[in-house]
Amino acid sequence: MTGGAPGERIAQWSTSDQAPQDAIDHWREIRRRVYVDVVCDPTTPRLRADVVRGEYETFALSSKRVSGDCARRGRAELGRGREDREDLFAVFQISGSGILQQSDRTAVVLPGSFVVYNSTLPFTMYHDGPYHQVIVHLDADNAYALAGLTRDSDLLAVTIECDGAMSAIAAFFINFAATQQHDPQGADYLATHASALASTLLAYAARSRRPDLPDFLQHDQIRTFIRTHLADPYLDADDIAIGAHLSRRSLYRLYEGSDTSVMQLVRTLRIDTAKQLLHRYPDRPISAIARETGFKTTSNFHRAFRSAAGITPGEYRERDRGTR
Repeated sequence: MTGGAPGERIAQWSTSDQAPQDAIDHWREIRRRVYVDVVCDPTTPRLRADVVRGEYETFALSSKRVSGDCARRGRAELGRGREDREDLFAVFQISGSGILQQSDRTAVVLPGSFVVYNSTLPFTMYHDGPYHQVIVHLDADNAYALAGLTRDSDLLAVTIECDGAMSAIAAFFINFAATQQHDPQGADYLATHASALASTLLAYAARSRRPDLPDFLQHDQIRTFIRTHLADPYLDADDIAIGAHLSRRSLYRLYEGSDTSVMQLVRTLRIDTAKQLLHRYPDRPISAIARETGFKTTSNFHRAFRSAAGITPGEYRERDRGTR
């Protein structure tokens, strides 16, 4: 990573000084500089993001607070080739709940949990509200070698509870992140210990793989998966079951006895998201919002919206304008 005087190792970025219309582009540039290049969209009406990053000899450590966003890294971002290294990002979730998708796996990221993702593979990370993370940045080759793990160790996009030894490691890095921001000199003294822990982070994670989620967390995982795939007009129960690592039968069983089905949930989330977009982007064409929320045609969108809301999308937008 880097050396230098303690104060020179710490850098801070924020969208707080940006006009609302400029905050998204500024946040994407911050993400590119601190992490990797992604397509990033806010999930709340006003984007707010702050990052503090410290650079040390064998790792970097960042603290990230965001009002809510969806970050996607696909073939286009990978093809630009701006990054010259392969990093692993080890994420300690402090607050807020989200979802991470990578390597055909989906992890629900809850407070008190830990996940890992790779900078050189496509991924999606979604949070529909405010969240806070502490992230350890590791060189992938060194991290795997020091942990004695192969690259097929199935650690990517797997939710790991921070209990036992992982609880102590999480507490150390969370406190270290706070120290580096307010006491860079003190953080410099701790860097050697942090480096030793960082080098064994994957090994501890491999020993702490979490069992299957209880039903209520599977419901959260399903809802978040649907939200991140709403633009797909062909999204069906088979896709959702695969994304949630369930059989189709197990997926349907989760909704037995409830007042909704999984496909009714898809329709509800499409309409709810459309309402948010109509409010957030008053000048965006209704046909574009229909596509973004997974409706095959604008007329299908109008019928579904009227059935759910009692009015058309255009009428909803006009009524919304009148209440601002």
